[in-house]
Amino acid sequence: MDNLNTEIKSKILEFLKEQKIGKSASEIAKATGHNRITVAKYLEIMRAHKLIAYEDIAQAKIWSLCKAEERPSVLIVDDEPYVVDLVALSLLPGKYRIFKAYSGLDALDRVKKDAPDIIILDLMMPGMDGYEVCQKIKENALTQHIPVIMLSAKGENKDKLKGIRLGAEDYITKPFDPMELEARVDQLLRRTRTSDRHSLTKLPGKSGLREALQIRIHGKSEFEVISVCIEDFEKLCKREGFKKGNDMLVIFSRMLSEMAKVSEGSYLAHTDNDHFIIIARKNLEEQIREAFNRMLPYFRTKAAISLSVHRLSSKEINRRRMHVLDAMAVLGV
Repeated sequence: MDNLNTEIKSKILEFLKEQKIGKSASEIAKATGHNRITVAKYLEIMRAHKLIAYEDIAQAKIWSLCKAEERPSVLIVDDEPYVVDLVALSLLPGKYRIFKAYSGLDALDRVKKDAPDIIILDLMMPGMDGYEVCQKIKENALTQHIPVIMLSAKGENKDKLKGIRLGAEDYITKPFDPMELEARVDQLLRRTRTSDRHSLTKLPGKSGLREALQIRIHGKSEFEVISVCIEDFEKLCKREGFKKGNDMLVIFSRMLSEMAKVSEGSYLAHTDNDHFIIIARKNLEEQIREAFNRMLPYFRTKAAISLSVHRLSSKEINRRRMHVLDAMAVLGV
């Protein structure tokens, strides 16, 4: 942000403060006296720093200031543009920020760029269908927390069950009741806000882990579940302060997140202050220990803390016919 021209940034913010409705990049460029390409670049950088936000209206980005409590964002995915518009019109105008995608690949790109609060996903699309999109979202450690509502004309129980097993939080059949759709969206948003995410690292907790593990146990792919515990972490906090302990948790969680990011289909949970769980398609134990040992000198701690790592493979889960709660008990969750 420091690399931005302060004058241009200030002009954009001052102009948007005076507007009762959002403005396009062209309108902002004209009002501030700068060319559209420069303004568009600044708008994207300022959005990344949560100074401003945009809404998709008639396939154009309409920009406005972020409010103190930003409106929740909804990504609507359907290969039929009129259905996308119909769903958008079903949601109370001005209550949500609306993003739109018209294919599976477009949806994944939107999720990566815009990190929506909730996704309304059509099931039947050419190429990558809604099932595959949902699976990829739920297998990605960075997007797995986003609730998904599947929307489809296929209303048989087997179709609904398949969607739920892939991680979808809800399933609505077409034609849908607009009031019911909005009620379902609001319910999931409330549930997300009151979820069991760790207050410090914001990673999913036990409930999220249970759902992720359940999905993988019912799937066909092999995976490893790795339990990572920082031994004597409580002693460290008592002797050297909770701030040092919190800083250590944040940095270590980011290291684990980076590992999860490059391992396709991974899931990362923070189930207790000193306890993390990673689900991955390969054994990450060696990388985890190396990351922990690289981190320790930075904190110059005198406490004799160490890392305890235990593994549970999908083969072992299947061999012992474990249910999800059995597996979590073995992992110490």
